[in-house]
Amino acid sequence: MHMAILEIRVLTAAAHNNQSAESLDQRRERANEIANICHDLTPWLDPHRRNNLADGLRDQWRSAGTRQRRWLQTRFDQLGYDHRWLTELTPETAPSPAPNVR
Repeated sequence: MHMAILEIRVLTAAAHNNQSAESLDQRRERANEIANICHDLTPWLDPHRRNNLADGLRDQWRSAGTRQRRWLQTRFDQLGYDHRWLTELTPETAPSPAPNVR
């Protein structure tokens, strides 16, 4: 979540005068994609719902677009999280991780 907030801040920082309207729209769209991922994940991080975290991540993976999945993979890699239980399968068939997977 921390990395997402930093990335959103960079994407929404004051624009340079030489940026086109199209470039600004692309930055805004990317920031919105990241915000949507984080918004959907936040409830699953609540300590009272963590038993269902794998279900939440699987649902998030299934509903995410290609760019959002790539973003999630990159962030999982940065954290050293073994996301193969999600990323090696198609979004429609992703199972829950083994119980000892963090």
